[in-house]
Amino acid sequence: MIIIPAEKNFDWQHAPIVTALLILANLLIFSLWQSQDSEKLENIVQYYKTSDLPALEYPIYLSYLYQSEQAEFASHTEKRWDAGDREGIYHNMATDLGFIYILNQTDQAFWGADDYTRWLTQHQKIEQQARKLSFIQFGLSPSEERPITYFTAPFLHSDWSQLIGNMVFLAIAGLAVEAAIGSFFFLITYVLCGLLAGFTFTLLSSSIAAPLVGAGGAISGVLAMYGVVYGLRNIRFLLFVVVYFRFFRAPALILLPIWVAIESLQLFLRSDLHSDLLPELLNTFSAHLGGVIAGGGVIYTFKRWMIAEDTQSLESSDDDTQYREALDDAFKQLAAFNFDSAKKKFSALNQEYPENITIKIQCYHLEKLSGNQKAIDRWALEVFEQGMLQNVRLQNVHDLYCDYRSQTDAVPLPYSLDIKLLLAFINLNQLDTAKRVIKHLNNSADKDIMLVKAFNSLAAALERNEQTDDAYRYRNMAGSLQETLQLTSP
Repeated sequence: MIIIPAEKNFDWQHAPIVTALLILANLLIFSLWQSQDSEKLENIVQYYKTSDLPALEYPIYLSYLYQSEQAEFASHTEKRWDAGDREGIYHNMATDLGFIYILNQTDQAFWGADDYTRWLTQHQKIEQQARKLSFIQFGLSPSEERPITYFTAPFLHSDWSQLIGNMVFLAIAGLAVEAAIGSFFFLITYVLCGLLAGFTFTLLSSSIAAPLVGAGGAISGVLAMYGVVYGLRNIRFLLFVVVYFRFFRAPALILLPIWVAIESLQLFLRSDLHSDLLPELLNTFSAHLGGVIAGGGVIYTFKRWMIAEDTQSLESSDDDTQYREALDDAFKQLAAFNFDSAKKKFSALNQEYPENITIKIQCYHLEKLSGNQKAIDRWALEVFEQGMLQNVRLQNVHDLYCDYRSQTDAVPLPYSLDIKLLLAFINLNQLDTAKRVIKHLNNSADKDIMLVKAFNSLAAALERNEQTDDAYRYRNMAGSLQETLQLTSP
């Protein structure tokens, strides 16, 4: 199940590069480095169970669990041990930093002369291997003071489910927040959220808590920022479950409790059903609490200076319930591959909402499926003419223009419309498309002074993008065209 906001129209000239880079970094770290932990863990457990350590350390491990207020888990561990189900116990004993810390406080007087040397040699080998595991090496552990782990822990994850869940919510909220406050402020606040999440975890967790890994604290902060920026505004969300989807409206703040619920479910599923889940839940939520305080506090305090974008664009401009239901029904027909029915429903919607570009774009693509070229031409022309008047839809207009011009049967557009589209594409910084359009217009018999302006505008945009050779060429073409027009004018 996926729930995403479906209102925001992003300005891709100012792409959310920080959000994209954060997601990419997390994916690469897990897939290229952390994925090696499985083999390392298997080797550790294999060595541990064939060594003398289980017999020597098991009684101490049970005592450690009971004394650290993990009585339920200790009781469950005893039952598993007696039943011969010991693989998971070996894993816990070899990688529990709290237990390792306790063992490192022992000496020869504790073990006795006969066992101490044998135990120490094997224990040091296991600890050395365990500390090469990513979550131990760079995870945040309250029992070990390593400042670097406050920065590294948010980029580590325990498994694919945690990673994917985190990245989905980072994409959902991060795109909107970065669009609202800008990439620089978003990066700074994201790091601050991760740091305060780590500090809160260290402060509220016991010294024997497992290492903290995951971007959950930082993402909780991003969701808190999302909530502060967009508040109780009614946002249109898209609910997607396998092949079923529908739109619904709810306050923007709904994302935060949804996130908490999903995180709790993931933690529950990753944990042994018979283990003492409460301490780990509390430890995890302490990190999330820190992230929420950081994100919400920073954005609330500096909101008037940080928010540069028009966040109203996230809020629906049309509260017509009937329209939403009709649109939802039309998309359902598409999902069921009932294209004729979908075409009728979108056509009816267009009749009722003639200025809605999204509906026209859907009609265009449906006509492409049927191969009705006259209808394709008509819908494309309507999108171009009306889309020019809606700045937030210019990127959609550009994408449809490229699709339309790639068709061999596409009819030529009116010269005046082509000029307007050309200038819009230059402003969008879609310079490759602009070059193709201007080449086409330069061969037109209708050339006028507006094309001179377009040449100069394209040259200026190319200069800003350090394409100086092309800019020089288009400047010369502008000059030549202007001279030609002056000579041919009456």
